[in-house]
Amino acid sequence: MRKSFEALQLSFIKNPYTELGTLFMNPNARGIGGGKLLSFARFLYMSNNLNRFDKEVVVEIRGYKNATGITPFWDKFSSKFFDLNFFDADNSSYIDNHFIGECVPSFPLILDFLPREVGRYCGKPHTTSKLALSLLNSQGFKSNGMVDVLDGGPCLSSKLSKIKVIQNKNQFKVKIGKVNSDEGLSFAFNNSLVDFWATRLFVKRISNIEVLIDRKDARHLGLKEGDSINLSH
Repeated sequence: MRKSFEALQLSFIKNPYTELGTLFMNPNARGIGGGKLLSFARFLYMSNNLNRFDKEVVVEIRGYKNATGITPFWDKFSSKFFDLNFFDADNSSYIDNHFIGECVPSFPLILDFLPREVGRYCGKPHTTSKLALSLLNSQGFKSNGMVDVLDGGPCLSSKLSKIKVIQNKNQFKVKIGKVNSDEGLSFAFNNSLVDFWATRLFVKRISNIEVLIDRKDARHLGLKEGDSINLSH
């Protein structure tokens, strides 16, 4: 006879990887594309400097928290292994997470034997993180089967070269002039390492090597006519 079980087991990513940090947006800037631009600008910058980043890119999504501020995964599971509250455990993990391996057992813990809430909220994102999760999925990030040991948030990964906006990157020479808003909308960014700028703008493609952009957009990106511009979508 065979029986399959879902289980939680403490694991560490041993191969080198680049980790994406958390983005914080002013509430007044939400809903107008700012979050998407900030999120994708990281990838655009990485595309200019591939040798500075590992080939694997990993991101942890914030885990679910209910309306009363309780994190069910922590409350019903992870808290049993630590003599700390969630805030202190989370803060300590940013400084040095070796204590996690000392506190959490390494053997598999079968989900069916744990409180029902553990399985229900394992891998479930925080309500405010659903948009970030959707944006990352659209760029090719997928679940790697891991969740955060403290809040149960999902962990995603992608090969750097497989991220969509990196795959779609093309370089053109800049012409400056009047561009109508009915032209194609693209992510645009310069080549600078230390003075990097990215935006979304309307761009008119003149040829396979030249594009026309508006004067104000050229000024924002620090570009003049004849300079190189990177575009993606």
